[in-house]
Amino acid sequence: MTVNQVAALTPKDLTEATFTVNIMPKEFKQTDVGVIPEDWGVVDIREISEISVGRDLIEDCFSDVQDEKYRFPVYSNTVDYPGIYGYYEMPEYNQDAVTVVGRGVGLGTAYHRDRGFGAIGRLIVLFPKCDTHYLAHFINERVSIYNESGGVPQLTGIGLGRYKIALPPEEEQTAIANALSDVDALINSLEKLIAKKQAIKTATMQQLLTGKTRLPAYAKHPDGTPKAYKKTE
Repeated sequence: MTVNQVAALTPKDLTEATFTVNIMPKEFKQTDVGVIPEDWGVVDIREISEISVGRDLIEDCFSDVQDEKYRFPVYSNTVDYPGIYGYYEMPEYNQDAVTVVGRGVGLGTAYHRDRGFGAIGRLIVLFPKCDTHYLAHFINERVSIYNESGGVPQLTGIGLGRYKIALPPEEEQTAIANALSDVDALINSLEKLIAKKQAIKTATMQQLLTGKTRLPAYAKHPDGTPKAYKKTE
């Protein structure tokens, strides 16, 4: 390797090279997806997943509102709500899956989907032979999706199928997915708590900064009578 080639290496390249050359433990190996345990495999997504793409909306059995009749979520190419467009009377897909945003904002974002749902538009649907939660986590955290067009960001099912993932043994996939899901649940609960505390702070600021609520030391005159209010600009 020349001096110029070394200079062109990124910090990630140097870190992985150092790990590989100097301190690579015998139970690890260098692969196309980085350094992984020796008993993990590397596969293309298409090798372990049946890949489908969303179709046009089936309007005859669709509703914007969920009720006892329209129970099955319909997902689209969006990361809002998260991805729910409406509801079907009957499920289009009746097995656990992973959906991946194939167009626009959030390109490449993956979600685990429980069986009994529909998919529309350019939403990519994966029916993997591996743990669905693990695959969704891996795509989100370890796969760098690139834009296949020069205009609106988009990705095809064929293109997604070419990406490689690290694949642990089945039991380990599930263990990893459960651990990451637990962390997500904790983060979600903390975010809700923070939002609640922020709402309390906002309400308190509104009361204190307008004088509608006075701090005890300033709410009364020296003789103990409550202080009055006045109109101002």
